[in-house]
Amino acid sequence: MHKYIEQDNWTNVKKLPFNKKNSSTGYPVLSPDGKKLYFVSDRLPSKGNTDIFVVDILGEGDYSQPRNLGSLVNTKGNETTPFITEDNI
Repeated sequence: MHKYIEQDNWTNVKKLPFNKKNSSTGYPVLSPDGKKLYFVSDRLPSKGNTDIFVVDILGEGDYSQPRNLGSLVNTKGNETTPFITEDNI
């Protein structure tokens, strides 16, 4: 896993390839194992105004396509601030 914070400063900052001009993306959360990135977006397909999505981190600058976490997580409302436990729940 790449080191993204050094001495309280962000490093290796790059634009994520799955961001879209016509949709909002925010509240990123990296899984404890560094293999998944969860975020909130109003992109389609969506259950509500904003939903929680996930991408797999495949390698240096490579990511899977964003996946909506579905109706077990998302509602017709506005989802925000995803949280991942130490055991990736």
